Amino acid sequence: MRREEFSHVCPGELVAITGGYAFVPNPLPPVLEVDWDLARDLDRAGRSLAKLDGQASLVQNKALIVRPLATREAIQSARLEGTHTQVAEVLLQESAGPAKDPTEASNNQEVINYLRASTMGERWLADGRPINSFLLRSLHDVLLRRTRGERMSPGSFREKQVLIGTRDDSPETARFVPPPPEHVLPAIENLVSFMTADTTYPPLISAGIAHYQFETIHPFEDGNGRLGRLCIPLQLMATDAITYPLIYLSPFFEERRGEYLRLLKVVSTQGVWTEWLRFFLRAVYTQAEDARSRVELILELHDRYRALASQQRSKGPLVAVDLVMERPVLTVADVQDRAQCSYPAAKRALETLTELGIVMLMPPSHPQRWIAQELIDKVYAV
Repeated sequence: MRREEFSHVCPGELVAITGGYAFVPNPLPPVLEVDWDLARDLDRAGRSLAKLDGQASLVQNKALIVRPLATREAIQSARLEGTHTQVAEVLLQESAGPAKDPTEASNNQEVINYLRASTMGERWLADGRPINSFLLRSLHDVLLRRTRGERMSPGSFREKQVLIGTRDDSPETARFVPPPPEHVLPAIENLVSFMTADTTYPPLISAGIAHYQFETIHPFEDGNGRLGRLCIPLQLMATDAITYPLIYLSPFFEERRGEYLRLLKVVSTQGVWTEWLRFFLRAVYTQAEDARSRVELILELHDRYRALASQQRSKGPLVAVDLVMERPVLTVADVQDRAQCSYPAAKRALETLTELGIVMLMPPSHPQRWIAQELIDKVYAV
């Protein structure tokens, strides 16, 4: 990272470190010039997000729609960090335990951890608690458990200088150099205050600003990208922009990874906020529209499956359908627990759903597990 990359209007300062310079962002909020294009993008994103939230409010069992969208986000967020997994393998590991291959198990665990951290954040807000540095550290701890990042101080703000680039980079050659560790805690305290209490800008604009700031601070040794993206829906919920955690931006960012990284850096080097914020708002609009389509598809499948199951004499298949929508890889014991029935009755319910084409028995390598392949292919597809 070269000093000459940064203009005199950059929103921060360069500080000398061994071998080069690091960038320390200014405290939030920044002073923005809002143009008509940004205003139009804000209006479009806001209206689409409101429609998604309204659509979700009509669904009685929110788990039917929250879980699939969160799983898809977790997989895409991991891919942004170079971790590639498959939906079925992640769901199977969640149900049956770690895969035999250590690398596959670790990759799947990253996705599972993301889902657990997301649930933890939602419950934190539901309890009326604000986003704060303790929550960020707790979420980070959950994200890195039993993964390749577990040796990177889970749950603790970094105490060393980090670089963004390749392993062989120096401060001079790195793509970006975040602030020295002594600047991390003050910057984070300013950030969480902005995320929860500052009303200078509308919530969607504030979320875009906060995401930039978090990634720029890079407060942890590892997992910053995943946690930064996880915080977007949490901030929108905390500021009452949305009621339900259904908006996830990783698929948009992953598809446009180069532009995503370039625009974040342009804010730092040139102070160009508008281009980044328009990109962020396009992400919100695109993913809100995508989520609405997926919610409609989930409800269509749910209605079709229930119509088939309701024709059976036993109530077991009908109960199992709701469970399938929430957990596409499941066991007899899962159905038994949900339906509060005997083991034979639960097994008959799954066998009935198999005959109806809703689930299928997995190969002998995964004994006594059923999978809703159509649901995975149509809804969870990334």
